Amino acid sequence: MANIRSAFLLTSLERYVVLAMNFAVIAIASRLLTPAEIGLAVLGTSLLAVADTLRDFGTGSYLIQEKGVDRERVRTAFTVMAVVSCSIVAVLLGLAGSLADLYGEERLVPYLRVVALSFLAGPFSAPVMALLRRDMAFGAVVQVNALSSMAGSAVTISLLLLDHGYMSFAWGGLACSVLAAALALAKRPDASIFRFRLTEWRSAIAFGAYNTVTAILNRLYDVLPYLALGWMHPAASVGLLNRALILYQLPERTLLAGVIGVALPAMAAETREGRGLKQPYLRAVGYITAVQWPALVLLALLAHPAVDLLLGSQSLSIVPLKQVICVAQLSAFPAPLTYPALVATGGVRDTMTTSLISLPPSALIVLVAAQHGAQAVAASLLVIIPLQMLVALIYVRRRIGFLWLELARSVWPGAVVSACAAAVPAASISMSGYGVALPLGVAVTAGAGGLLG
Repeated sequence: MANIRSAFLLTSLERYVVLAMNFAVIAIASRLLTPAEIGLAVLGTSLLAVADTLRDFGTGSYLIQEKGVDRERVRTAFTVMAVVSCSIVAVLLGLAGSLADLYGEERLVPYLRVVALSFLAGPFSAPVMALLRRDMAFGAVVQVNALSSMAGSAVTISLLLLDHGYMSFAWGGLACSVLAAALALAKRPDASIFRFRLTEWRSAIAFGAYNTVTAILNRLYDVLPYLALGWMHPAASVGLLNRALILYQLPERTLLAGVIGVALPAMAAETREGRGLKQPYLRAVGYITAVQWPALVLLALLAHPAVDLLLGSQSLSIVPLKQVICVAQLSAFPAPLTYPALVATGGVRDTMTTSLISLPPSALIVLVAAQHGAQAVAASLLVIIPLQMLVALIYVRRRIGFLWLELARSVWPGAVVSACAAAVPAASISMSGYGVALPLGVAVTAGAGGLLG
């Protein structure tokens, strides 16, 4: 337990550093770039997101969850990832022009090609980082991720200030990937694992196939709102939705930062040692709701001053989107634990099944909503997220055996804390006469009251 706590604290520290750098980039970009330029960068990243998921092929999770990992198994993971990565880079370099033509944006061509090159560093960093996580060596993991993120953000900000526009994000991403590979090798300097072997290909391919299908389906769904909006509306709509989604992720990326990085290694270790996951899972759900729900409620109530402070007054049009998304996200409390719980208990196939059940209807809803703009896409999440979480909970329940009443008892304290946190901000809004557009002094008082609650 002490190791898990230390890993959680270290991973949280890493995520805070990464988040701070990302917000510095976003804040500067929001002031230097037009919404259309931000939309171009988001479109380019979205087009490459599926390729990035395929490139990974689940090698990291495969090495973490295996009961026994020897040198041949690591070499097999490296070989599979290297072959897939090189193939994807070759395809992307050749298809960059066609993808740009699809959206009528020739400026996407150089962006796609530069980011595609960053994929070549992955096979040298991903297996090493997976081994470090498996060994719970999160101090080294934190150093690699934090330093590479800081370097990438520094490159991006420097190029933004030098007026390189949306291409700043592409070059920053390339710098981050290359440095991450170099730092990972410095932390675990064993070049012998980088040899082409396929001796353990059956287990690696079996796991990777299920994991990759799941990841691709989820990544396609994640970028679908951006791609659909970019196709049906100006690129500015994509930029607005992107900024609204970034802000709603604040609780997950700050207060819950350590959960995502630690959950799979910790659960896999518990399973290897023959201990059940029911009580740890329910306890973790209780902690998550007690932290995430109040934060989302506060973000929804104080959306106007939060957007004004973080992104500037030119971004206030995203306030209604952000409020709706925060409310929808309240039902996503099981999300950080779903994949780790299923994979750690041998249910990597279940991750694919849940995606096949919940994502097609979700995608259809998004496509219909996208015809009516970013606000409609945000509103569609009120239906989509509860649907996805219900399917996920059904499959996790089959694996670890909790009762629905036990789950309700776990989340009840989070509901109470949320009500307490909402009391002062809600009263401030109703009594101020300004609605959600609270003046700075009132907003600070309401926020302080919310934190105290």
